[in-house]
Amino acid sequence: MSNIEASEIVDPIEGPVTNEPVAPGAVEVPRLARHEITLADGHLVGVTVAGEGVPLVVVHGFSAEGFLYAQSLSRLVGMGFRVVAIDTAGHGATQGLPLSGQSMNDYADLLGRCIDELGIERFVLAGHSMGGQLVARLAAQWPERTMAVILIEPIAGLSATTTTLLVIPALAAALLGGLESFAITTAAGLGIGMVQSLILGWSVRPDTHWIPDWIPTTGIQQVVPVLVIIGVLIWRGDALPDRSAVAGWRLPPSPQPRHVTAWTVALVGLASAGLLTFGSGYRHALIVSMVFALLTLSVVVLTGFSGQISLAQLAFAGVAGFASIRQQIAADAAMLRDAAAARSGSAEAKTATT
Repeated sequence: MSNIEASEIVDPIEGPVTNEPVAPGAVEVPRLARHEITLADGHLVGVTVAGEGVPLVVVHGFSAEGFLYAQSLSRLVGMGFRVVAIDTAGHGATQGLPLSGQSMNDYADLLGRCIDELGIERFVLAGHSMGGQLVARLAAQWPERTMAVILIEPIAGLSATTTTLLVIPALAAALLGGLESFAITTAAGLGIGMVQSLILGWSVRPDTHWIPDWIPTTGIQQVVPVLVIIGVLIWRGDALPDRSAVAGWRLPPSPQPRHVTAWTVALVGLASAGLLTFGSGYRHALIVSMVFALLTLSVVVLTGFSGQISLAQLAFAGVAGFASIRQQIAADAAMLRDAAAARSGSAEAKTATT
């Protein structure tokens, strides 16, 4: 990777151009250039660039990096864009932020300073996952410089209406596992997700004709876990007891953990080694797996050892989600007010100068 000082950058960096002839029947793929640039404050930022045309600033998702999207970036270059994929703080070749400045606004501010150093005046913003929230903040801060915004599966905050729906496929997988088997539950969850993805893909393809016209295709994949729950209840469910019936069930015994210290040291060591040595794709998968393992631990314990599904943690999650959303809305409103005040002050200063 080349190291380019910020003082040398005037126009957006151009990727290398090859004059070698393309073999018969082959498709010419534009090459991507990876750079490390140093901002005015000494912060090192990784940038992947190529092409000529309309500047398209691409921001990756959590635990990824710009070069991870190499194939998509090459196609965008072929469509006439000057692609500039910036590694966010702590990702790829970009240095991390200090502990006192790791909010989403700080991440977006670093991207904005990098865009300024590259000399890009007007641009199209594209963000995937976490990058969607960052480019949305940049567009709100610089509406006059933003030509368009492309959001790809953006994480723009928690949703109290959609997050709670995740319990339905989770419950379907748990019922298939009999609220006992982790292996069957995991396989069932993967299977349900695969079937939902296949149905979603079929529903949006224009050549799909097997779905009747009277069935709405929007959200049709969400019916899969509901059908699974109904089927399992019919298959395994017991009849409701009469009023005079006496029924009792023994709760499953809690297994006695063995070699807790050894397992803890081994798993923590393996996870730490993976986070330090894996590539961005596997590191992302490991982080997501660990996060969801912690989130589902309380539900597994309650449903497996108590024999019932407790709604307490869902209520706590709903309250926490509502509070987080309110806090996020307040922070976004404050950011928009500050940006409007800054633009107003700049306009007044220009008027006073003239």
